[in-house]
Amino acid sequence: MAKIDKYFKHLVEGGGSDLHLSEGQVPKVRVHGSVSAIPGEDVLEGESFRELLAEICEPNAFQRYLE
Repeated sequence: MAKIDKYFKHLVEGGGSDLHLSEGQVPKVRVHGSVSAIPGEDVLEGESFRELLAEICEPNAFQRYLE
């Protein structure tokens, strides 16, 4: 299972519409227009954030991000 799947599960189960992932921030979801942090999640940073991106990005897009 991809690491991002737990974020999508939280999004869907909570009736959310958007998933917000940014390096240096905790994962967030938009529910009924309001953005809030996913409870219990750590800040996405460094290698853990790159691993998450590598799972969902096309290889060329991921390489551009790394540059």
